[in-house]
Amino acid sequence: GNAGFGMFLYNLFQGIVGALVFSYGLSRLVKRNVCFAIPVCGMLFFGLTPMWGSYVQWFEKDFLFTVFVTLFVILVSEVYFEKKCSSKMLVSLILTGIVMGLLRSNGIYVIVPTMLALCFYVKGIERKKIIASFAIVVVLYVLITKAVYPAFGIGKNSVAEFCDFIRQGIPLAAFGVSESF
Repeated sequence: GNAGFGMFLYNLFQGIVGALVFSYGLSRLVKRNVCFAIPVCGMLFFGLTPMWGSYVQWFEKDFLFTVFVTLFVILVSEVYFEKKCSSKMLVSLILTGIVMGLLRSNGIYVIVPTMLALCFYVKGIERKKIIASFAIVVVLYVLITKAVYPAFGIGKNSVAEFCDFIRQGIPLAAFGVSESF
């Protein structure tokens, strides 16, 4: 194999994840009985606008961050409209929040105010679930960035380099490619 194949796999992964999340978002609009023209226009926008295809092919973590922010907004809006947080939703919020925090050092600043605002909106046991998910995300983020990163020698300003290492290393290691980018 070669390094180009690793890049192909990463771009394919980004494209599939992006398509799944954006499709999920559009399907949620249909489920909410939004005028059918809006999801159709959204689908045409994501499918036919050259920017999105180019964005997926950029070999960066920005597209994945955008995808996970989009997923986070979809999940938060589900809790907002349903006024309840199922166990599946709780796990989804936690995982999405952690990934957002790890993909970008400022990702946690999207999560914190959003989850706090959601805490004020929901009531009773649902509020406790949101607070618990918020606490888990923050604790895991702090644990990873303050304990795990330093244990692996990843400095405060090298989170992007760590993401680059993961981004480049996984496809290369999977196919035994010894050359670097």
